[in-house]
Amino acid sequence: MEDTTLSRGKKPAERINVAYLIERVADEVNTVLNKRKKERYFDNIVLLYSFIENLLKWLIYVKVLWEKCDRTELISGKEVGSIESFCEDLSFYNSIQIALLIDLVSLKLYRRIDRIRIDRNKFVHQLCIYTIRDDIRESRRKLEDLADVVNELVGICNKLSKEISPDLLWQMSLIGIRK
Repeated sequence: MEDTTLSRGKKPAERINVAYLIERVADEVNTVLNKRKKERYFDNIVLLYSFIENLLKWLIYVKVLWEKCDRTELISGKEVGSIESFCEDLSFYNSIQIALLIDLVSLKLYRRIDRIRIDRNKFVHQLCIYTIRDDIRESRRKLEDLADVVNELVGICNKLSKEISPDLLWQMSLIGIRK
């Protein structure tokens, strides 16, 4: 499992290229779905649970920084570090709540992501891992649903990239992902 820390203190060369990461995850999931690689459904479900949570945290981080920069001429490195630390420490539940409050996600998407959070908790905490592995149709349905939510979050990334310089947006490091 990946370490869930921000890139605080990392050199720019060590930061993850977010656009590349999104592309890699999308390619993997699309390959699994398109080629019906049933043995990989479970792995990709787990991947997307984590990816959705971390992408949401990163989107909150980007939007908050952008709006702060829009209101003030200068943001200190200390303040950026505090925002980064705050976003890093968000739970999935709190991330969803904040995303709705700052108008990052619609109410409809909020409800979908919250349902995914609840499903993820059941998946992990109630050991339904063993039952889902044997139900290929349910695994595929769950994987398709997760992929659909990721597509919506990527759409939000694209919307933000029109508001923010795309180069600046994609240079910001992704929360929870390390090389």
